[in-house]
Amino acid sequence: MAASSPRQLMILGVLGVLLVGVLYYQMAPGGEPQARPLRPVPIARAQKDGAPIAVDPVRLDVLKRTRPEPGEADRDPFSFEARRSAPSPTAGTGTSSTPDPVVPTPVTEPQGPPPPPPITLRFIGILNAASTSKIAVLSDGKGNVFYGREGETIDGRYRIDHIGVESIDMAWTDGRGHQVIRLSGS
Repeated sequence: MAASSPRQLMILGVLGVLLVGVLYYQMAPGGEPQARPLRPVPIARAQKDGAPIAVDPVRLDVLKRTRPEPGEADRDPFSFEARRSAPSPTAGTGTSSTPDPVVPTPVTEPQGPPPPPPITLRFIGILNAASTSKIAVLSDGKGNVFYGREGETIDGRYRIDHIGVESIDMAWTDGRGHQVIRLSGS
């Protein structure tokens, strides 16, 4: 490639000189700067009125100190009360000026019978037969397919209460529970 003008030759020459200078600086022995130890430097910033603000350097020795472990009386993550102070060494002398804190007893609600297990059938479609009633198509995921109209019993355990466009209402035949199953496809 030939240079077409003296200006291009001059730019090419300047770039070549700069490249040689950079390569010499990089390859020259002792070209790497010496590592200096870091020392804390106070930083001064100017406030709005022009007065400098002195900022202290980070004190790493504070971070290395060991902290005491929290005791049982010091911490209760589930309480919204004010933090209780540790008992003083003079406590137990017989008289105390502060009353003992009242510890609320947890309220337990009466447990009824466990809820029935969920109905494991999948609603996979609706058959619109020549008759006016819809027929729901259900699958148990094991290869068994069940068909039924509203009010019919499926698999001897479930009753179809209502067939909607995108869901079906089913209940246990013994009256233990009710569940809405959404259309899930195949």
